[in-house]
Amino acid sequence: MAVEKEQLGELNLLVKVEVPPSEYQPEVNKSIKDYAKKVQLKGFRAGKVPPGVVKKMYGQSILAEELNKLVNNHLTSYIRDEELNVLGEPLPKMEEDDQQLDINAETTYTFSFEVGLQPDVDLSPLDKKPALTQYPIKIDDELIDKEVEHMQKRFGKMTNPETVVDEEEDVLYVSLEELDKDGEVKEEGWSNDPAIAFDQFKGKTLRKQLAAAKKGDTFTINLFKSIDKSKEEIRDDILNLKDSDLEVGDTFRLTVKNVNHTEKMEVGQELFDKVYGEGNIESEEAFREKIKEELGQMLESYTTQRLNNDIQKYLLDKVEANFPEDFLKRWLQYSNDGNVTEEDLEKEFEPFLRNLKWTLIVNKVMEANDIHVHREDIEARTRDMIKAEYGFSDDDPTGKEYLDQLVGHFMQNKEHVERIYDQMRDIKVFEVLREKFTLKDKPTTFDKFKEEMNA
Repeated sequence: MAVEKEQLGELNLLVKVEVPPSEYQPEVNKSIKDYAKKVQLKGFRAGKVPPGVVKKMYGQSILAEELNKLVNNHLTSYIRDEELNVLGEPLPKMEEDDQQLDINAETTYTFSFEVGLQPDVDLSPLDKKPALTQYPIKIDDELIDKEVEHMQKRFGKMTNPETVVDEEEDVLYVSLEELDKDGEVKEEGWSNDPAIAFDQFKGKTLRKQLAAAKKGDTFTINLFKSIDKSKEEIRDDILNLKDSDLEVGDTFRLTVKNVNHTEKMEVGQELFDKVYGEGNIESEEAFREKIKEELGQMLESYTTQRLNNDIQKYLLDKVEANFPEDFLKRWLQYSNDGNVTEEDLEKEFEPFLRNLKWTLIVNKVMEANDIHVHREDIEARTRDMIKAEYGFSDDDPTGKEYLDQLVGHFMQNKEHVERIYDQMRDIKVFEVLREKFTLKDKPTTFDKFKEEMNA
């Protein structure tokens, strides 16, 4: 078998694979004989179908299958032996005079593939340790107070007062009935019984009325103007019309069915035990200190993630990579069976290229810094995750046996293994990358941090 290449562009090759009869004919004959032993045809005993009959009936498809195997094997070997770093997969070249397969002719077949090559990724922008800002979040008493209040509410007692007590926290359970143009419940109109947080209602008058409303009180509202959500969100979340094309009017009768209010648990030993286990925290000072410690870990992860995002953006903007774009567009259409439209390509191609560039950057960083993620690493992280989730102890032999079973189960899940691999790869890559920058701290508040992240 002969394999030739032709340079189409800087990052494009045309690879031609030539298959002579001497290579494919023995495989075809063997497959015909094997098929003759298995196929069942009327008029022939099982396993006694003459090879000539099989050749006549199934020869073309057998020839195509064997040629496909041979070509793919040789193409893969050629790419490996030539150490070609390909993008996507080789793209079959559809010739205008597409050759016809003939099981009865000893023909030399030639198959052509367009191959896209990875561009070189130059990480020299990192050589001078470029400057980036990281934003450590200050933990002040106000932030700790908010977390204490959150825990008080989380472990508080649910009550059903006559009217709204806390306009920011209470939830109204209501019934909604669609009305007709005369203000009557519409025959075959839509109805639903949602729970709506009080702070989602808009309009001073309506809020004042609802705050004083008791069970059974009714109001006529323009639903899509009275809730602080988009029309689509109201249809999906309030009316439960997700994935439905049912048309509904704007006017609804709202009937108050119940008010849910959470009475905050007092700061004291009962709350300490609920949050951190019995006897582990014995004073408000220790309680607040523990909260501060946990907030510090959480907020540090937020700071690190923001820095990682900034590092990624910096490298995507600064690192040059010239892709064979025309090839990639054809490959995207081919690999999606032609279901990618020109409009799709116009909209999605730039994000696709940025993701592809980032993948090449990550691979280059891993290669340059000898970074590896082994299966043993993934298994160890899986074990730690399960122990944290289910509270397993290393000192419990029975628990260890069950833990081993769970780990084995998760490690057989391809999606889980790939997800943990990606997580560990990113952790290791960003650990290296953060050392390549000159970092300047700019402390900020949690509220300011959230505002900037959501901007």
